[in-house]
Amino acid sequence: CRYMLGGTEVVVACCAFQDTGAVYDCDALVNSANSRLSHQAGIAKAILQAAGPELSQECASIIRRHQTVSTGSAVVTQAHQLSMFGFMSIIHAVAPIMTALPGAEAPLRHQLREAISSALQAAVTAGAKSVSIPGVGMGVFGWSCDVACREIVLAIHEWLSSNPGHDLARIVLFDVDSEVVGGFEGALALLAGGALMPAPAAPLPPRLV
Repeated sequence: CRYMLGGTEVVVACCAFQDTGAVYDCDALVNSANSRLSHQAGIAKAILQAAGPELSQECASIIRRHQTVSTGSAVVTQAHQLSMFGFMSIIHAVAPIMTALPGAEAPLRHQLREAISSALQAAVTAGAKSVSIPGVGMGVFGWSCDVACREIVLAIHEWLSSNPGHDLARIVLFDVDSEVVGGFEGALALLAGGALMPAPAAPLPPRLV
């Protein structure tokens, strides 16, 4: 499944993250990280194991300097042992944790889009011409596949539209789970048909007089 968003090719692939570097020639790999960069589960744990102990040490150094990484932001580390697959860097995007609290979904959706936008900007700043993005926010973060895929695709579209001079030639949306791959394909189809729009902004609290 391939789409063109402006001058950027967007590919959806059912594959492991290593293949996005080796097969699709991606320079940067986005990781679905928590604010402590502890990488304890899901794809974050798999990336940590594949990149080797040097990644854990670099992440620990970042946390010693900054204590935490804000939700909606992203930080860059070296690829370490993942360089053998062609990656230059790993972009750790911090997604919000989904909650069922009333009124929380709209601002959380915005934060998820911010995390993806921050990751794209960080990748470009690090010199990447291509980037691979997994299902950020799914799994332990509690996002449903359908909602997360739509917000990720919408964030990519918004970032590309807002940065016309960017150097990104290719974005690969990937997962080994066919449901996630289908979610990405469905979101891109909605975007192509003009049916994918951001969630309404959360209403402001009433002012006290």
